[in-house]
Order: sequence, then C-alpha cells, then structure tokens
Amino acid sequence: MSKKTTSKKIKKTRKLLTKPNPKGIGRHTKRTEYTARKLVSILKLGVSNETALKYAKISSPFFYQWLKDDPLFKERIDSAKEYGTIQASSVVKHSLTKDKDINTAKWYLERKSPEFSNKGQQGISVKDSKVLVIPSELLTKHNITVDSAPIVNDDDINAS
Repeated sequence: MSKKTTSKKIKKTRKLLTKPNPKGIGRHTKRTEYTARKLVSILKLGVSNETALKYAKISSPFFYQWLKDDPLFKERIDSAKEYGTIQASSVVKHSLTKDKDINTAKWYLERKSPEFSNKGQQGISVKDSKVLVIPSELLTKHNITVDSAPIVNDDDINAS
C-alpha cells in the first residue's frame, strides 16, 4: 500500500471519528454521534467510566464537559449505565418465576424486604462458617505472625 493511499484512509477515518470544530478553527472535535454511540454501547456492559473513556479514546475532562454541556447526551449515558441493572433484574425475576430457585428468592428478599434483611444481625453462624487451619510449623517457616486470630495447636483440632 502506498503512502498516498494510507494518507487517504487516515483522512477518511478522521472524518468518521471527528468533525470540524463548530468555530471553524482548531482541532476537529470528537463530540460526534459515533463517539456517543461507542460510549453508550460499552457503558451498557457495566464497565467503569474510565474503561469506557479509554475505549472511546477521549479524556475525562472532555467527557465530563460534554455531559455538562449536553443534557441529551447525559441522559443517554445515564440510561446506558442503568441498562446493566435492568438486565440483571430481569435475570433474577426470570430465575424466580421460571426456575423457582430458592437461593435466588432468598437473595432477592434479603435485598428488597427489610423484614428478611440480615442487616443489624450480630455475630457469625458457626454452622455456616468455614475454618482455615494452617499448621504452626508453616507459619514459623515463612515468618508469619498472627495477631488478630487465636492460634490453635494441632492437638486441639485433632481432639475435637
């Protein structure tokens, strides 16, 4: 491919990605429908703003200024961010109604109904807890000290 052909492709790509500055001077702006669609599509997947901005190849100050200047763009971005929540809610509802999954039902009730919430409960259920036992020789070998948890001897574990 010749240098002239490559240059034409770059100019054509720039026209797709940018448009002339409305004031007629300076750099081309990236405030295009193409950039907006790119941002909306990636934000619908639930990624962070930072990741979406890298994907769209725009800076944070530019993005936040665009949000401030264009209420319609802000609305599109806010809707895209909510899309993931809506999709997840749809999956949960489907699991509740079609699959009748008891674990999903418990999870849903804990978050939606205060009477089923675990908030405010003190302590840990021994029945549901798991204990990690690390032999004291291993701790000593790797110079690990345990300040917050009681050290249990191997004999104490075997006795129970």
